[in-house]
Amino acid sequence: HSLYLIGDPKQAIYRFRGADIYSYFEAKSTAQHNLTLKENYRSHPYLIEEVNELFGEHEEPFLFNREQMDYRPVNAAKDENQLFLKQQGQRQPAVVYGVLEQSDSKTGRWTKGEGEMCFLQYMAAEISRLLQPDVCLVDKEGGDPLQPKDIAILVRDRHQAERCRLILAENGYPVVVDSKVSVFETRE
Repeated sequence: HSLYLIGDPKQAIYRFRGADIYSYFEAKSTAQHNLTLKENYRSHPYLIEEVNELFGEHEEPFLFNREQMDYRPVNAAKDENQLFLKQQGQRQPAVVYGVLEQSDSKTGRWTKGEGEMCFLQYMAAEISRLLQPDVCLVDKEGGDPLQPKDIAILVRDRHQAERCRLILAENGYPVVVDSKVSVFETRE
């Protein structure tokens, strides 16, 4: 008899989904054979390239402990022209990194709340930019303007979700919050 365990470390980090990264580590360390997929069929090649760069070999592993979770670069199964954003005829990058400048405080550091507010304002401005009529989601059949329904925001917890919802509502964008909290436990 054989037992096959199928796990994805990039999914196992999502505790809110009931995932448990430590169970993944334990199962991986006791397995006789570790197999991996070499192609990603879901993501755009540019995004895969950026993720491979971010998690790839660096002198100092800054995102995770490589002894527990090694990252294996994958290839894109899709063609780079299958799906992408275009604004004013220019193809948009697959990933945009946001970095805060130094704070005006004496220490030069932001408090957690101040830093989060800066990123929330950046997020709202970026969504506003993406929802302009000249931004199209292009696929094999052509392009259509990007719509609010095309955008999803992943957050850490319900409190952060509420802060995102508030700032987007202030900017006039419709928001749907997907949550496991009962509607009867929320405010009117």
